[in-house]
Amino acid sequence: MSDHHYSKQLISLHTQADNWRDQLVHTLREKSPTKSLGDDLPSLEPYHKQWFDMMTSEENLTNNHATIQKWAKQIVDFFINHRISSQTLFALLRAYRETFQHLFETHVSIEDLTVRDAFTIVHHLSTRTELLVEQVSAHYISFQVHALELTRKEMHALSIPLVPVWENIAVLPIIGDLDDERSQHLHSQTLERATELNLSYIVIDLSGINSINTWFAQHLSNLINALKLIGITVTLSGMRPELSQTIVRLGIKFKDATTYLTLEQALYSIRPFAEK
Repeated sequence: MSDHHYSKQLISLHTQADNWRDQLVHTLREKSPTKSLGDDLPSLEPYHKQWFDMMTSEENLTNNHATIQKWAKQIVDFFINHRISSQTLFALLRAYRETFQHLFETHVSIEDLTVRDAFTIVHHLSTRTELLVEQVSAHYISFQVHALELTRKEMHALSIPLVPVWENIAVLPIIGDLDDERSQHLHSQTLERATELNLSYIVIDLSGINSINTWFAQHLSNLINALKLIGITVTLSGMRPELSQTIVRLGIKFKDATTYLTLEQALYSIRPFAEK
């Protein structure tokens, strides 16, 4: 197929934009995506037009690549901002492809294209469609990774609550085991928050942890030392018998912190300082 004839076929396809959109709307109303799209369907009209324009553009793939990337990001943002599922987004893309395929079959019949000519155009359209789906997937995955990272950070923050109980005294309950990342977060956030609250005493409650090991104890010891350096006295509570036995067996020492079996006992021991 000559470049002139090839361009002529794309132009001929492009003139069918209105027919394609009408058929697309019909397809969408017949299938499930509209159940999720609801009132947002009219807002998607510009995306329908842009998709069709990209498929029938005479630009080569290199020049068209930036346009496809931009469109993919915009439609992913639309679905995310309107809280529409990725399943519905990809169902919409399938509807685009199926509707266009129907239009192209009609075009081949009317134009009486040879198999070779039809194959050339199909290859052109398939390449763009694959690139577009690839870009949509990449943008959606990027959003999900970013959202998961934010959720992880929020969970870390929630899992390290420094709870004020009196004017200069707070409790730091540790829930679950500490990995390296969470330990670093615990260290920095506790020091920052303790300074903001102008604390003199902190009770670190260990009743929410399942086990203790040398690595865990080292991080905890570092935190106690850091708090001591900024003038904060640390008391440990939640020293259950099994934890105490493990600590002795491992040779772990918290020489700068008094330990108590329960949180109540620890608070009772330092309450007189809060009443001064």
